[in-house]
Amino acid sequence: DTSFGNMMILQTLGSIRLVRDDGTEMDELLRQPKRFALLAYLASPRPGVWHRRDVLLAVFWPNLDTPHARTALRNALYVLRQQLSEGVVRTRGDEDVSIDPARVTSDVAMLEADLAAGRFGDALGRFGGDVLPGLHVGDSEGFEAWVDEERLRTRALARSAGLGLANACEQTGDVAGAADALARVMRIEPVDESIVRRVIAL
Repeated sequence: DTSFGNMMILQTLGSIRLVRDDGTEMDELLRQPKRFALLAYLASPRPGVWHRRDVLLAVFWPNLDTPHARTALRNALYVLRQQLSEGVVRTRGDEDVSIDPARVTSDVAMLEADLAAGRFGDALGRFGGDVLPGLHVGDSEGFEAWVDEERLRTRALARSAGLGLANACEQTGDVAGAADALARVMRIEPVDESIVRRVIAL
């Protein structure tokens, strides 16, 4: 499929899906955990950011020598290009790889954009749960470490969105809305006593 104008949405928060904007599920990649993991990594922190090949080798193929690791990465990128259609995976010289942000977006990138624009309710609504639940990739300790960091980062984004929403509701006198936003933050960060105190105060 080389049709242009088809935006793909990568969902990693609370569920793992790759869907075209017309709703078509692209589940072929989901059956290939390592290649899907590579796509998720390349689309982070948002599509369009360039990633160095030597970092990708260290994250995904730490146990292979450099020639074999480079071959594995080349094969994985080839499969991504086949699955995602032409032009989605971009390279710059021999060393940099990225995902075209005009062709792929992600729920994490949209959450960040909503948060930055002050659309706190929209941002909070995008947080369906932890990043990449249940995705395990063998022999890739670097990837597991990255997923842990990404979970902390996205929880913090969702927490900021919830607090922003609670503050906005309080300013307009919407006590119930503020309490609901804080309750959602407590589901993300159950051990945050400052939130508990705010709920009691409300």
